[in-house]
Amino acid sequence: MRKQVSFMVMALVAIFILQACAGIGDWFGGTPTPTNKPPTTPEALYPKDGDVLSSVYITFQWQSSDPEGGALTYDFYIAETGQELTAPYVGNLSKAEYSMSCEPGKSYHWKIVAKDSKGATSEGGPWTFSIEQVTNPPNVWDYLFAAAGSDKVAIFDLTRPNAIPYPQFFTDQLNSAKEIYVYGEKAYIINESGDIVIANMANYLAGENPETQVLESLGIYPIKGRRIQAADLSGVTYLLIGGEEKLFAYNVNSGNTPVPYDGLRNISALGVSQGNTVFAAGDDLSGKPSLVCLKLGGDGTFNCQSRVQLNFDPLDMTIASSGTENYVVLVGESGGSVYVESYSVTANNITPHATSDELGEIGLEAMAGISFHEDTLYVAAGNGGLVVFPISALDSNLELTECGTVTDWDSGSFAASVVVRNYTSGKYAYVSSSDGLYVIDVDDSSSPQRIDKKDLVQPLYRLSAPQM
Repeated sequence: MRKQVSFMVMALVAIFILQACAGIGDWFGGTPTPTNKPPTTPEALYPKDGDVLSSVYITFQWQSSDPEGGALTYDFYIAETGQELTAPYVGNLSKAEYSMSCEPGKSYHWKIVAKDSKGATSEGGPWTFSIEQVTNPPNVWDYLFAAAGSDKVAIFDLTRPNAIPYPQFFTDQLNSAKEIYVYGEKAYIINESGDIVIANMANYLAGENPETQVLESLGIYPIKGRRIQAADLSGVTYLLIGGEEKLFAYNVNSGNTPVPYDGLRNISALGVSQGNTVFAAGDDLSGKPSLVCLKLGGDGTFNCQSRVQLNFDPLDMTIASSGTENYVVLVGESGGSVYVESYSVTANNITPHATSDELGEIGLEAMAGISFHEDTLYVAAGNGGLVVFPISALDSNLELTECGTVTDWDSGSFAASVVVRNYTSGKYAYVSSSDGLYVIDVDDSSSPQRIDKKDLVQPLYRLSAPQM
């Protein structure tokens, strides 16, 4: 009995010593090895559980994070409903998205496994979705296209104009995009290299081949594109490309490119008016900011009609009219601030008309935008947000007190581009910025109201939407 008690005492002492040893590191300032925490449970961003989709082309998006701040990789699983999710459809994705086509009339389920560098995992899903049996041909007019930098092109569905879902993405042949122009069913995108990527967006949104092509040069000239616009001139669709060294008119129908105009450098704004009139703004050959008025001849060559030196470095322009008066209105930059200046146009002569007070400070790689809609001008004015004013306000130099502004524009956000659309539910301005897409009700132009913001894709650069 005495031996039993002694043994029990010795065992208790041993346990005490082991527990004490486990804390020795604390006594001497050591730090216990932290336990690796698994990634947060993946959350579906698009499609969400139960979604019914009209497009067969889907960009799946999700989100998860590593509590220790490390990089994650993802295994993407998908199968038709009723089939097991036994093996990844694709594994070790470094980005939290994946694009693929599915079949109409079928339902699917999908899940994500997030993995950290130390082998810890977490699983999200499965989530279910289905695709309508009959997919109507998409109407490109229902979409807003945004150049999204390294995210290529973000495509926002505007069929619910004040409740926009997460966008789809177009990435074919692109490494980065900051300039885009959509005309008809085609998108014309300036790649990071200055090449032009052309794609049929109606086909793409229907899950079909977008017939992507790339223009690297026109004739003997490299493009080096900076701004782009398309228009029908004399019954021919021309792609106007403002480059670092030249202005091109590319005949979309024939593929021909006449001799370019070389009287401007670093072209940063383009506009088209009646009578085959083209306006371009950039630097003249002496390096001064200038606006030129050009006529596009029947053979596709440019003829300079008039020229004027600008007050500010041009960033964007729009063609506006009031009664019988026609104007070129530019947004520009000087000393890091955003300004507007306008010029009246009579018989192809350009005459200075009005300038504005400072509207905001520039940001987002020196981008700003301007749009004209129903006698009203809309300016994406850097950290000034959206600035709205009637064209009649330009009858004298424009003061900010004459403008409507968004009172709850986020501090530190820089507006870059603006598109305005009318719907039965109201009039909305869509503004790209350094921190996402703003949706603003502009029914009352004197008091624009922010109603939504999509910040999962940022920054956003030039916006474009086809016109009816």
